[in-house]
Amino acid sequence: MTSAVTGIGGDETGKVSAVVVSYNHERFISGALESVLAQTYDDIEIVVADDGSSDGTQRVVRRFAREDPARFRLALNPENTGIPRNFNRALDLCSGEFIAWLGGDDLWLPEKIEKQVSYMRVHQEVSGCHTDADVFDSDTGESLGRFSEVYGRGIGVLPEGGVELLFDVRSPMLPSTMMIRREITRGHRFDERLKYANDWLFDIGIFRGGRIGAVKEVLARYRQHGKNVTAGTELKTTGAEEAMVALAIVSIRYPELLPLVRDRRASLYLTQMVKAIRNNNVGRARAFLRASLKEGHRMRAALLYPVLASGARRMIGVVQESERLRSLARSFVK
Repeated sequence: MTSAVTGIGGDETGKVSAVVVSYNHERFISGALESVLAQTYDDIEIVVADDGSSDGTQRVVRRFAREDPARFRLALNPENTGIPRNFNRALDLCSGEFIAWLGGDDLWLPEKIEKQVSYMRVHQEVSGCHTDADVFDSDTGESLGRFSEVYGRGIGVLPEGGVELLFDVRSPMLPSTMMIRREITRGHRFDERLKYANDWLFDIGIFRGGRIGAVKEVLARYRQHGKNVTAGTELKTTGAEEAMVALAIVSIRYPELLPLVRDRRASLYLTQMVKAIRNNNVGRARAFLRASLKEGHRMRAALLYPVLASGARRMIGVVQESERLRSLARSFVK
């Protein structure tokens, strides 16, 4: 067992703060906590932050804490206050050298923490590291593939690099696999003005001067169930708006990241352009294309648009509309 000693700023060297965040996870929270208790790495404090669950989640958490009170630190809110405030309460309770996040409906494999701590010890240049995960259907238990393949556009490669990864939609990282050095969180909070993009903004802040590493193994399980699918649907409808707000904040806080901000804004505009094409709204598509070009991405947008126009022709099935789209594409490549 790793012995903990007090380090700089009150951190306990070697200790890992396992942060389990939950909301109405009564069916899943036992599995999540058991997966933390089953870790081969011993020096773990378990911080559970529940955001006012209306089911029996808090009752289950208290039962676990009574059985092993020395390891648990609880922030069980009586009412729902939102995701970012829940994360901030958890962050305030952490005392370890490292922090590892876990959703109350996800699972860790037994060697996850041990392998990540070992990686962080060897790679002192990284501020945090993530792993791959098995995506599975909650109802059937069926594996749906590796996270890097299911959400990484079939690439199947875990991203490694600097803060630029957080602006690249081709480099998704699962929060329940991430471990960070607690020292990099000082002065950073989850922005309570943002419902969903708060963790993205937080990560940009803490990784701005560091690197993200990867332990290239499946060391967690990501559960797909009705509630997180519903949340994903809501995120699709509001995500672009929140992302633009977060990018505006980044541009003011971290002006050195403006080139990355502009690149991500251009990508968001192009995504909205595709949606407009699918809805047969050429005027809206034109506006988003122009917005993308203003971000300095004339060549990428111009080259992409004829391809999208061709796809739109098949989806819309109207010859006249396809001619208008091709005309629009040509107008931007002159």
